[in-house]
Amino acid sequence: MKIKINKNSFCNKFLEPISRLVDKCIVYIEKDKIYSIVNNDDSTTIILYGKITVPTNFETDVETLQLNIPDVKRLVRILDNVKEEDVELNINSNNIEYNSNNMRFKYFLLDNNSIKKSLVNVAKIESLTFDTDFIVNQKAFNDVIKNNSLTPNSDKLYFYSENNNIYGSLTDLNTPNLDSITLLLSENYTGLNISPVPIKLEVFRVIGGSRFDKIVIKYNTKLKVFMFEVRDNNLMLNYVISSLTK
Repeated sequence: MKIKINKNSFCNKFLEPISRLVDKCIVYIEKDKIYSIVNNDDSTTIILYGKITVPTNFETDVETLQLNIPDVKRLVRILDNVKEEDVELNINSNNIEYNSNNMRFKYFLLDNNSIKKSLVNVAKIESLTFDTDFIVNQKAFNDVIKNNSLTPNSDKLYFYSENNNIYGSLTDLNTPNLDSITLLLSENYTGLNISPVPIKLEVFRVIGGSRFDKIVIKYNTKLKVFMFEVRDNNLMLNYVISSLTK
Protein backbone atom coordinates (compact mmCIF):
# COMPACT_ATOMS: atom_id res chain seq x y z
CA MET A 1 0.00 0.00 0.00
CA LYS A 2 0.99 3.62 -0.43
CA ILE A 3 0.71 6.23 2.29
CA LYS A 4 1.45 9.95 2.25
CA ILE A 5 2.95 11.55 5.35
CA ASN A 6 4.31 14.89 6.41
CA LYS A 7 7.95 14.21 7.18
CA ASN A 8 8.16 16.62 10.11
CA SER A 9 5.07 15.21 11.81
CA PHE A 10 5.86 11.55 11.23
CA CYS A 11 9.62 11.65 11.71
CA ASN A 12 10.40 14.40 14.20
CA LYS A 13 7.19 14.56 16.22
CA PHE A 14 6.00 10.93 16.16
CA LEU A 15 8.98 8.59 15.70
CA GLU A 16 11.61 10.65 17.52
CA PRO A 17 9.71 10.77 20.86
CA ILE A 18 9.22 6.99 20.56
CA SER A 19 12.97 6.56 20.00
CA ARG A 20 13.65 8.29 23.31
CA LEU A 21 11.93 5.40 25.11
CA VAL A 22 12.65 2.30 23.03
CA ASP A 23 15.05 1.15 20.31
CA LYS A 24 12.46 -0.78 18.31
CA CYS A 25 8.70 -0.60 18.17
CA ILE A 26 5.51 -1.69 16.46
CA VAL A 27 3.66 0.92 14.41
CA TYR A 28 0.07 0.21 13.40
CA ILE A 29 -1.71 1.61 10.33
CA GLU A 30 -5.50 1.59 10.43
CA LYS A 31 -8.27 3.58 8.83
CA ASP A 32 -7.22 7.25 8.81
CA LYS A 33 -4.56 6.83 11.50
CA ILE A 34 -1.06 5.66 12.35
CA TYR A 35 -0.31 4.87 15.98
CA SER A 36 2.03 3.14 18.38
CA ILE A 37 2.09 2.37 22.08
CA VAL A 38 5.38 1.75 23.88
CA ASN A 39 6.86 1.80 27.36
CA ASN A 40 10.43 1.86 28.55
CA ASP A 41 11.88 -0.98 30.61
CA ASP A 42 13.81 0.89 33.29
CA SER A 43 12.69 1.99 36.74
CA THR A 44 11.19 5.22 35.38
CA THR A 45 8.13 3.70 33.75
CA ILE A 46 6.78 5.91 30.98
CA ILE A 47 3.98 4.78 28.69
CA LEU A 48 3.66 6.62 25.39
CA TYR A 49 0.63 6.39 23.14
CA GLY A 50 1.22 8.32 19.92
CA LYS A 51 -1.20 8.79 17.05
CA ILE A 52 -1.21 10.66 13.73
CA THR A 53 -4.45 11.25 11.85
CA VAL A 54 -3.72 10.71 8.17
CA PRO A 55 -5.68 9.30 5.20
CA THR A 56 -5.02 5.61 4.52
CA ASN A 57 -6.29 3.10 1.98
CA PHE A 58 -8.28 1.16 4.57
CA GLU A 59 -12.04 1.44 4.28
CA THR A 60 -13.11 -0.25 7.53
CA ASP A 61 -12.10 0.05 11.19
CA VAL A 62 -11.15 -3.64 11.45
CA GLU A 63 -8.22 -3.54 9.01
CA THR A 64 -4.76 -3.20 10.55
CA LEU A 65 -1.26 -3.22 9.08
CA GLN A 66 1.55 -3.89 11.54
CA LEU A 67 5.03 -2.45 10.93
CA ASN A 68 7.78 -3.97 13.09
CA ILE A 69 10.46 -1.26 13.19
CA PRO A 70 13.85 -2.78 14.15
CA ASP A 71 15.70 0.50 14.78
CA VAL A 72 13.59 3.61 15.26
CA LYS A 73 16.52 6.03 15.44
CA ARG A 74 17.93 4.74 12.16
CA LEU A 75 14.59 5.13 10.40
CA VAL A 76 14.42 8.71 11.69
CA ARG A 77 17.89 9.43 10.31
CA ILE A 78 16.98 7.94 6.92
CA LEU A 79 13.79 9.98 6.65
CA ASP A 80 15.67 13.11 7.69
CA ASN A 81 17.70 12.78 4.49
CA VAL A 82 14.60 12.95 2.29
CA LYS A 83 14.41 16.43 0.78
CA GLU A 84 10.65 16.56 0.23
CA GLU A 85 8.47 17.59 3.15
CA ASP A 86 5.45 15.56 2.01
CA VAL A 87 6.57 11.99 1.44
CA GLU A 88 4.85 9.04 -0.23
CA LEU A 89 5.97 5.71 1.20
CA ASN A 90 5.35 2.26 -0.24
CA ILE A 91 4.53 -0.22 2.50
CA ASN A 92 5.47 -3.66 1.22
CA SER A 93 5.18 -7.04 2.91
CA ASN A 94 8.56 -6.78 4.63
CA ASN A 95 9.90 -3.28 3.99
CA ILE A 96 9.21 0.43 3.68
CA GLU A 97 10.26 1.83 0.33
CA TYR A 98 10.72 5.35 -0.98
CA ASN A 99 11.51 6.47 -4.53
CA SER A 100 12.15 9.93 -5.89
CA ASN A 101 14.53 11.66 -8.29
CA ASN A 102 16.68 12.74 -5.36
CA MET A 103 16.76 9.62 -3.20
CA ARG A 104 15.67 6.02 -2.93
CA PHE A 105 15.68 3.73 0.06
CA LYS A 106 14.34 0.39 1.22
CA TYR A 107 14.04 -0.14 4.97
CA PHE A 108 13.40 -3.74 5.99
CA LEU A 109 10.97 -4.67 8.74
CA LEU A 110 11.04 -7.53 11.21
CA ASP A 111 8.61 -10.43 11.18
CA ASN A 112 5.55 -10.39 13.39
CA ASN A 113 6.24 -11.55 16.97
CA SER A 114 9.86 -10.36 16.68
CA ILE A 115 9.05 -7.35 18.87
CA LYS A 116 7.22 -7.77 22.14
CA LYS A 117 3.90 -5.96 22.08
CA SER A 118 3.09 -3.53 24.85
CA LEU A 119 0.53 -4.95 27.26
CA VAL A 120 -0.99 -1.51 27.78
CA ASN A 121 -4.52 -1.21 26.44
CA VAL A 122 -5.12 1.82 24.22
CA ALA A 123 -8.81 1.92 25.16
CA LYS A 124 -7.90 2.21 28.85
CA ILE A 125 -5.63 5.17 28.14
CA GLU A 126 -8.32 6.89 26.09
CA SER A 127 -10.89 6.32 28.86
CA LEU A 128 -8.81 7.86 31.67
CA THR A 129 -10.37 10.86 33.40
CA PHE A 130 -8.56 13.53 35.38
CA ASP A 131 -9.24 15.87 38.29
CA THR A 132 -6.70 18.60 37.54
CA ASP A 133 -5.03 19.94 34.41
CA PHE A 134 -2.59 22.73 33.60
CA ILE A 135 -0.31 23.82 30.76
CA VAL A 136 3.49 23.86 30.97
CA ASN A 137 5.52 25.51 28.20
CA GLN A 138 8.93 24.47 26.90
CA LYS A 139 10.75 27.19 28.84
CA ALA A 140 9.45 25.77 32.12
CA PHE A 141 10.70 22.32 31.13
CA ASN A 142 14.13 23.78 30.33
CA ASP A 143 14.23 25.70 33.62
CA VAL A 144 13.58 22.53 35.61
CA ILE A 145 16.38 20.63 33.88
CA LYS A 146 18.80 23.56 34.20
CA ASN A 147 18.14 24.02 37.92
CA ASN A 148 18.47 20.32 38.65
CA SER A 149 22.24 20.72 38.35
CA LEU A 150 22.00 22.88 41.49
CA THR A 151 20.19 20.13 43.43
CA PRO A 152 22.30 17.08 42.49
CA ASN A 153 21.06 14.94 45.39
CA SER A 154 17.48 14.93 44.16
CA ASP A 155 16.03 13.00 41.24
CA LYS A 156 12.42 13.95 41.97
CA LEU A 157 10.12 16.80 40.98
CA TYR A 158 7.14 17.58 43.23
CA PHE A 159 4.05 19.20 41.69
CA TYR A 160 1.78 21.23 43.94
CA SER A 161 -0.78 24.03 43.67
CA GLU A 162 -0.71 27.33 45.54
CA ASN A 163 -2.62 30.59 44.93
CA ASN A 164 -3.99 29.29 41.61
CA ASN A 165 -0.47 28.52 40.40
CA ILE A 166 1.29 25.20 39.82
CA TYR A 167 4.83 24.87 41.17
CA GLY A 168 7.52 22.26 40.76
CA SER A 169 9.96 21.62 43.59
CA LEU A 170 13.31 19.90 43.06
CA THR A 171 13.94 18.08 46.30
CA ASP A 172 13.29 14.83 48.17
CA LEU A 173 10.89 15.06 51.10
CA ASN A 174 12.19 11.75 52.44
CA THR A 175 15.65 13.21 53.00
CA PRO A 176 16.09 15.75 55.83
CA ASN A 177 18.07 18.97 55.35
CA LEU A 178 18.18 18.59 51.59
CA ASP A 179 18.50 21.69 49.42
CA SER A 180 15.48 22.51 47.28
CA ILE A 181 14.61 24.79 44.37
CA THR A 182 10.99 25.60 43.56
CA LEU A 183 9.90 26.95 40.18
CA LEU A 184 6.65 28.36 38.84
CA LEU A 185 5.43 25.95 36.15
CA SER A 186 1.98 27.31 35.31
CA GLU A 187 0.03 30.43 36.27
CA ASN A 188 -3.33 28.71 36.12
CA TYR A 189 -4.95 25.32 36.54
CA THR A 190 -8.43 23.85 36.51
CA GLY A 191 -9.86 21.24 38.87
CA LEU A 192 -8.75 20.08 42.27
CA ASN A 193 -5.80 21.37 44.27
CA ILE A 194 -2.63 19.30 44.23
CA SER A 195 -0.66 18.62 47.40
CA PRO A 196 3.02 17.76 46.73
CA VAL A 197 3.07 14.82 44.32
CA PRO A 198 6.45 13.56 43.07
CA ILE A 199 7.54 12.06 39.77
CA LYS A 200 10.96 10.97 38.59
CA LEU A 201 12.82 13.93 37.12
CA GLU A 202 13.87 11.75 34.19
CA VAL A 203 10.28 12.04 32.95
CA PHE A 204 10.79 15.78 32.43
CA ARG A 205 14.05 15.16 30.56
CA VAL A 206 12.51 12.63 28.20
CA ILE A 207 9.36 14.59 27.43
CA GLY A 208 10.98 18.02 27.40
CA GLY A 209 13.48 16.78 24.84
CA SER A 210 10.65 16.35 22.36
CA ARG A 211 10.71 20.13 21.84
CA PHE A 212 7.02 20.97 21.78
CA ASP A 213 5.89 24.49 22.60
CA LYS A 214 3.52 23.43 25.35
CA ILE A 215 2.26 20.31 27.08
CA VAL A 216 -1.00 19.81 28.96
CA ILE A 217 -0.40 17.95 32.22
CA LYS A 218 -3.35 16.15 33.82
CA TYR A 219 -3.57 14.37 37.17
CA ASN A 220 -5.88 11.62 38.40
CA THR A 221 -6.07 11.89 42.20
CA LYS A 222 -7.51 8.42 42.79
CA LEU A 223 -5.07 6.50 40.58
CA LYS A 224 -2.20 8.93 41.28
CA VAL A 225 -1.44 8.99 37.57
CA PHE A 226 -0.24 11.87 35.41
CA MET A 227 -0.84 12.28 31.71
CA PHE A 228 1.41 14.60 29.72
CA GLU A 229 -0.53 15.39 26.54
CA VAL A 230 0.81 16.92 23.34
CA ARG A 231 -1.45 17.99 20.49
CA ASP A 232 -0.03 19.45 17.30
CA ASN A 233 -2.27 19.64 14.22
CA ASN A 234 -2.95 15.98 13.34
CA LEU A 235 -0.58 14.59 15.99
CA MET A 236 -1.36 13.45 19.53
CA LEU A 237 1.08 12.11 22.12
CA ASN A 238 -0.08 10.86 25.51
CA TYR A 239 2.58 10.07 28.11
CA VAL A 240 1.20 8.22 31.13
CA ILE A 241 3.29 8.28 34.32
CA SER A 242 2.52 6.96 37.78
CA SER A 243 3.50 9.29 40.62
CA LEU A 244 5.98 8.19 43.26
CA THR A 245 5.43 7.80 46.96
CA LYS A 246 6.93 10.72 48.85
